Amino acid sequence: MLKDLNVLQKTTIFKGLSSDEIQIALSCLDVQYKVMKKMSMNEEHFGEFIGTLYLNKDDYNGDRQILTILKPGNMFGEQSLHTSRAGDAYNYNIYAAEDSEVLFLYTKCIMSNDQPIFALRGKMIENLFTLMINNKHNLHHKLNIVSHRTLRQRVLHYLEMQSGMTGTDSFFIPFSRTELVDYLNVDRSALSRELATMKKNGLIEFTRNHFTLLK
Repeated sequence: MLKDLNVLQKTTIFKGLSSDEIQIALSCLDVQYKVMKKMSMNEEHFGEFIGTLYLNKDDYNGDRQILTILKPGNMFGEQSLHTSRAGDAYNYNIYAAEDSEVLFLYTKCIMSNDQPIFALRGKMIENLFTLMINNKHNLHHKLNIVSHRTLRQRVLHYLEMQSGMTGTDSFFIPFSRTELVDYLNVDRSALSRELATMKKNGLIEFTRNHFTLLK
């Protein structure tokens, strides 16, 4: 689908560009199309995608922490546009929660003055700036959640955030139980006990990844 110009016009980086302008951009950006199950971020590329991806970071013990969910039409790897050294780029991994179609783009081309894409650079950088603000906003949500001292506060904050996003007190969360553990950065057994206690106390109802806030 990402090879379809009509689809590309709806993605972040190409928003506001005509079909002809997108074709010019694609000719300069060293495009690679892939269907991914799991991938590591390449410091030289950023990507558009269709599917659902998780931005993860592994600690020294190999434990995974999910930082945010990347939704279709969003992008990842935009930080490679403003790093001067390889070691400065984020040491993050991208995991596909489902089969995801990814369009990899070569970042150095968009910043070069001697490329045919130069005339389009202003609009594309404006799109990237909007993207970076949105991504920072998502990471700010994550920071607010993990800043809570108690497990219950983290759970309630996350569930209330999902309720606000869906506009209802009864909703599905996008995580399995293991993924929720990695997102909240908590122990799985402790999370299971806390969810059971919250259900017993009449705060929530849940079945697998479907939750209802009761109070």
